[in-house]
Amino acid sequence: MIAFLDAIVALQLIAFGGSILIVLIVKTTEGFTPSWLITLGLSLVLLSIGCAFIYIAHGMIKLKPWAWTTNRVLAAIIVVIGILSTLSGDMWSVVYVAINAVILVYLGTDHVKTAFEPSVGPVDL
Repeated sequence: MIAFLDAIVALQLIAFGGSILIVLIVKTTEGFTPSWLITLGLSLVLLSIGCAFIYIAHGMIKLKPWAWTTNRVLAAIIVVIGILSTLSGDMWSVVYVAINAVILVYLGTDHVKTAFEPSVGPVDL
């Protein structure tokens, strides 16, 4: 389930980053301005993060311990950023906070922790 959510996030980031990159390339008529370079950097960062989420989703499916740790860290970061965004008036951030809080709680349960321990094989979740 968490791997599925990671894959969805990855596809969203890749699509968003790719669409920014395409628009940037198509609309380049004024050359390499600072805003053009910033937008290029943003799109490349989004594409990279999307690719990283695909790799993390693969690790979650294979029950790799690093994927469990990485997912917990990323979910915690998203919760903190979401809370800060909510305080600044972005009410949609509540959705991200709620989803990632559920992910944190689920990944912290005993049976999930046990499934991702290196010495233990696959466990029926």
